[in-house]
Amino acid sequence: MALLAGALFVLISLYLPINRIGIVSAPQGISLPRVLSRIFPGVPRVGLQIGHFEVHNHPKELAALRKNTGGSVEGLHEVALNRAVARELKTILEARGIEVDLLPATIPPRYRADLVLSIHADASDDLERRGYKSAHFIPARNRAEPELKRAVDGTYLAMSGLPDDHENVTRSMFNYYAFNHRRYHHSVRRTTPGLIVELGYISNYEDRSFLEDPSRPAEALAAGIITYLEQRGRLIGN
Repeated sequence: MALLAGALFVLISLYLPINRIGIVSAPQGISLPRVLSRIFPGVPRVGLQIGHFEVHNHPKELAALRKNTGGSVEGLHEVALNRAVARELKTILEARGIEVDLLPATIPPRYRADLVLSIHADASDDLERRGYKSAHFIPARNRAEPELKRAVDGTYLAMSGLPDDHENVTRSMFNYYAFNHRRYHHSVRRTTPGLIVELGYISNYEDRSFLEDPSRPAEALAAGIITYLEQRGRLIGN
């Protein structure tokens, strides 16, 4: 017990200064629980936002988005696809010991996790257009967001075989409302990295063939999330 207490004292002293008589002193605004949470960060948590899900429940500040219900092509509805992929992805991540929150279109105020992935699928009048794309907020809200994008993009493009559709990333993706913490109360906390992904085009036959089995995009996303968490030291590899 004495050895454990000594080790804990050393760890805490790395984060907080010690006064002349050997007492750990927390600067104003820094609590001991906050310090302990940095030393023992706990189980990794991932938020999966189901794109367009329950948009009718958006609060007043997001009322303009209530009619943004997503695309639909040949009986395949985007929101249903987003939900199916999110559920498959949740199962995969939980099997790795990761806590997962399935989130609707309205993000809980100042939501915090190791990362948030907003899941969408695209559609176009150009039936030849296809591919995957993603975006974090511009400018990046924290240093981890570009790292998250690299990890997810790398594994998704490699495992799906879809082309990179980055040239068609829209302004609304770069300024995605759920990551716009300066404008909206119902948004992801600034320190939580966020990424919006468009899994492919449900309007394109080849992309749709891949997306119709939700386990396939879910596995590709999971590989990227796991890679990112391992790179951040939040998950130990197999």
